[in-house]
Amino acid sequence: MKTKELIEELNKLDPEGNCEINFGGAITYLIRLPWYYDGKCSILIKDDEGKIIGIRQATAEDGDKINVHTTTVDDMGYDDGWDDTEHTVQGDERFIQKYQHNKELAKKHKDEIKY
Repeated sequence: MKTKELIEELNKLDPEGNCEINFGGAITYLIRLPWYYDGKCSILIKDDEGKIIGIRQATAEDGDKINVHTTTVDDMGYDDGWDDTEHTVQGDERFIQKYQHNKELAKKHKDEIKY
């Protein structure tokens, strides 16, 4: 999907621009990269009605790509720069329990591999 197509779809769904966007996690940052960098991305092939009819690998003719980097509550436990005493964790009890569980699991994994 090209950036102009994404922007058009987002504007249809949220004309005021007030909704949070989630790509399987909270968006941490966006970065523009050459098409070949860090692996060639896949591009869906669609017919005139927008139905997906295939997939292909990106080439130089497609131009640069934008990678969307995300962070989930699962990722936070592994982030060495994240310290509960300096940051706020907000949510219902289940969300906070999941975060705490992931922190404990991450500590266990790090201790096991001497991370």
